[in-house]
Amino acid sequence: MRMSEKKILRPSQEEEANLEVLVKRLMEDQAEYKKELTCLKRRLTMVEKESKENKAEVEKLKAELSRLKESTGKCAAETAAAVKEVQEEVEKEKETWAQVARKNAEPGRVVTLREVSQLQDRRFNIIVRGVKESTEKERENRHEHDRRAIVEVAGIAGVDPKGFKEAVVQCRRIGKWEEGKNFRPLLVKLRSQDFREDVLRGHRHTALKSHNKEHATRFRLDPDLSKEQKAELDKLYEEARSKSKNGVQYYVIGRENPVLRSREKTAQE
Repeated sequence: MRMSEKKILRPSQEEEANLEVLVKRLMEDQAEYKKELTCLKRRLTMVEKESKENKAEVEKLKAELSRLKESTGKCAAETAAAVKEVQEEVEKEKETWAQVARKNAEPGRVVTLREVSQLQDRRFNIIVRGVKESTEKERENRHEHDRRAIVEVAGIAGVDPKGFKEAVVQCRRIGKWEEGKNFRPLLVKLRSQDFREDVLRGHRHTALKSHNKEHATRFRLDPDLSKEQKAELDKLYEEARSKSKNGVQYYVIGRENPVLRSREKTAQE
């Protein structure tokens, strides 16, 4: 035997047996770990699936909640609008019957149902003034001229021309035609009282007044008043003029249900 060679010792039978036992245990442990790992992966997959499902459900619930909020807000807005509309109608009816009460208070005066109906119908009407009549011979051409003209006047006053055109139910000249008088007023019936009220707002009058001054026109948008209403309005205007003295200015608010008000004059006045 050479000196460089090493002596290889074989393990004893007892050591081999112990080694086999150890290897067997390791393999059993590894199999158990694999089994547990498989279970963990399966559970993780289930958790991830449940998480995705829960997330989808949460998103679905969020979307439903958002839809319900939007629907609730819309319903609330519609309800508020409906309540406001009813309240406005009630106020308008109160105004009509207040006029009836004032007339009935006059000695020997009794307002008929026909007059009440006429007062209510007038709340759909406006009077357009300052529109020159067409010289066309055909009645339909003259009528079309008037329709175009009232839409133009409404646009000058700041009313949406398209909306105004769609709201017009009827349009006709008032009074008998006379030669040399080419500016008979136009009676215009609109589809709703609310739209009519918007057309007659104060800033519309201001816009027309400014346009008339700049272009030398005479356009006006007035309510359709009865003879009694006109007389009452004229009476209040006259009262305002006669009372306006000693530093106090009297003026009239409203035209259909006019009210006399007063204020202190400014130093400039």
